[in-house]
Amino acid sequence: VVVPAGSDVEISSTASARNLSLNAPINISAGNLNIAGNLNLNSKITLNNNSLNLIGANSLITNGNSTNYIVTNGTGTVNVENVDAARGIVNLPIGTATNFNPVSVSNSGTADTFSVKVADGIANTTNGAVNATWEISEATAGGSNVSLTLGWNTSQQNAAFDSGTAKVGHYLNGSWTEENSGAVSGNNPYTITGSGISSFSPFAVMNLGSLGTADSLNNTISVYPNPFKDKLTVTA
Repeated sequence: VVVPAGSDVEISSTASARNLSLNAPINISAGNLNIAGNLNLNSKITLNNNSLNLIGANSLITNGNSTNYIVTNGTGTVNVENVDAARGIVNLPIGTATNFNPVSVSNSGTADTFSVKVADGIANTTNGAVNATWEISEATAGGSNVSLTLGWNTSQQNAAFDSGTAKVGHYLNGSWTEENSGAVSGNNPYTITGSGISSFSPFAVMNLGSLGTADSLNNTISVYPNPFKDKLTVTA
C-alpha cells in the first residue's frame, strides 16, 4: 500500500497491509493497523486509543525520525510479535504529540510479544529526570532477558537532570529502582540502554541519587550491658 503525499487518511476500522509506504499522515480513529512486512515512515501515524501491530517474525519500521514517528497520544500501543534473539534489535520510533521518544528492544530470552507507548511527564521522583514515561509490557510474563534503549531530547530534561549519572529507572512496588545501565550517548535524541531486564512496567531516565556502599565491619564488636534495661551500647 502506498499513501501518496497530500492525502488525508483516517482509519476507522481494522486495516492490514504487508508493506506500507507512508507519505502523508494517518489518523487511526477506530480499529487497529496490522503490518506484516515493512512500514516505511515518511510521515506520522497517530494512534489515539488504537494499536499498530507488527505481526510475524520479520515486520519492521524504517525511516522513523524526529519528524516521522508513531504518536502514542492515548491508550494505544505499538505491539511487536516474536521478539527473540533471532530477530535482534527492533527499533520503534514512537513519541508524544510534541516529543520524539524512540525505543529499541532486543530479547535474548524466550520469544514474546512486546507493547510500548510513551507519555509526557514523570511521577513519584524529586530527582533529576527526563520528563517522559515509557510504558512497556510483555504478553507472557517470565523468560525475557531484554536490553532496552530509550531516547529523548534536550527540552525534556528537567533543571536537575545530570546526564553523567543518569540511569534507566524502573517503577516497581511503589518506587523507582535502577536497571543495569550504560552511559548516555547521542544528541537529540540522546539515548541510554538498560540491560538484563526481566520484568516490565513503567520505565524512565533519571538520576536516582548516590547509592550507599557497604563498609567491612571489624569482627570485634562489643554490645553492653547484657542484659540491659534502658540503654544498649554497640561498638565496632
